[in-house]
Amino acid sequence: MRYELHFRDFKIGDVIEDDTDFPNLWGRIAYNDSLKCPTSEEQTRLVRFIELNQDSIRLVDLESEQDVSHDLDAINKELEAFTDYIETDDWLLIADNGKRLPILCPILRHDGEIVWRWNTRHMDDE
Repeated sequence: MRYELHFRDFKIGDVIEDDTDFPNLWGRIAYNDSLKCPTSEEQTRLVRFIELNQDSIRLVDLESEQDVSHDLDAINKELEAFTDYIETDDWLLIADNGKRLPILCPILRHDGEIVWRWNTRHMDDE
């Protein structure tokens, strides 16, 4: 299945679903080129959140091989300023047929993988 990932009215990228293991789904994401040159303060902040999300997951992956706790603590501290992006109902996938499917805040990995869960509280709202 193919989707567009959106945060509020901003398209973040195109997603291809690869697999599922309830309750998680995962796939690959190709980021929107507009993320390279944000045009507003909100977009700049969203780009920073995505970078922190990716860095956090990269460090978690390295944790068993090396001590990254200091770096991970610093990233987690900075992520505290983004709770409005994490604890929100503003994330959604838009299917090829136009159906809007609400999701919880996705995990955006550094390797181009995305992991998400459906936001079942709002599945019937769309």
